[in-house]
Amino acid sequence: MIHQHKRQAFFSEEQNDIIQRANIAIVGIGALGTVVSEILVRNGLKKLTLIDRDYVEKNNLARQTLFVEEDIGKSKSETAKKNLNKICSSVKIQSEFVELTNANVGLVDGHDCVIVCTDNLESRFLLNEYCKQNSYVFVTGLAALTKGIVMTVLPDSFCFNCVYKNKLGLNCEEEGILNVASTIIGATIATHCLKVLIQKPEKKIQYVDVWHNKFIDLTMNKQTNCAVCKGTYDYLKSKKKIHSKLLCGKDSYQFKTKKNFLELIKHISLSHEIIKHDKIAHFRNITLFYDGRVIVKNPDQNAAKKEFLKYVGV
Repeated sequence: MIHQHKRQAFFSEEQNDIIQRANIAIVGIGALGTVVSEILVRNGLKKLTLIDRDYVEKNNLARQTLFVEEDIGKSKSETAKKNLNKICSSVKIQSEFVELTNANVGLVDGHDCVIVCTDNLESRFLLNEYCKQNSYVFVTGLAALTKGIVMTVLPDSFCFNCVYKNKLGLNCEEEGILNVASTIIGATIATHCLKVLIQKPEKKIQYVDVWHNKFIDLTMNKQTNCAVCKGTYDYLKSKKKIHSKLLCGKDSYQFKTKKNFLELIKHISLSHEIIKHDKIAHFRNITLFYDGRVIVKNPDQNAAKKEFLKYVGV
């Protein structure tokens, strides 16, 4: 057994070997994803894929445990990779600084477990469909205010759509979240993943309200009227549009430009000061991404669009 994990006596040597050989994909490296990834790495996991479209902001630091002030403005996936490698330098981490859509959802292929910690339900519905279609094990959790739920979706079990039925409901983007809640929910998600790896998956949904000391196991069966369980995949087939949902705490709108990232930066720098971090650049209240995404910080959609067209353009 690796010396760094010798006190993980809860697991047998065989189980520790299984955990160390596992390959996990985590989609969403925010309040939940940072906790999950750190716990898994500290449990000996040696291969990890981190997928996130966003960058670190100051208001993330209260609950996103892998980030510090010097990380502000940088890619979450790249920064998490760097900081996780400080915990264990031998962990092989693939960082994907992208927005996951039905065009690139295959990034989760080839993993022993797919963990979904995104800040919006639409991407969860997309991944739920993809994992169901391909018989992948899917672990997800949601947290808002002081509450949260965690579930493991197995190939033959109920699915995320059985529970939510395509209803876009409560999330931390709209409601806020107590950092104690996100930490406990994140730890519970990591526990579900570890149970999957040692072939003892959790089959109940776990509901938590940390403020009122409630920890409840909920039984859920596959729903006979669930379209996904019947093999209908509307998000994968683009029948349902994947909106550009914003991450926690943003009064912003996302747009798309076809202009070359480096050429655009060069042009804008002639008249504005730009702060650049590898595949991301910031100026005024606008953030540019190497893949053509543009986020404008403005709570008014029309005003944000005018700024996009004025300073960036399609």
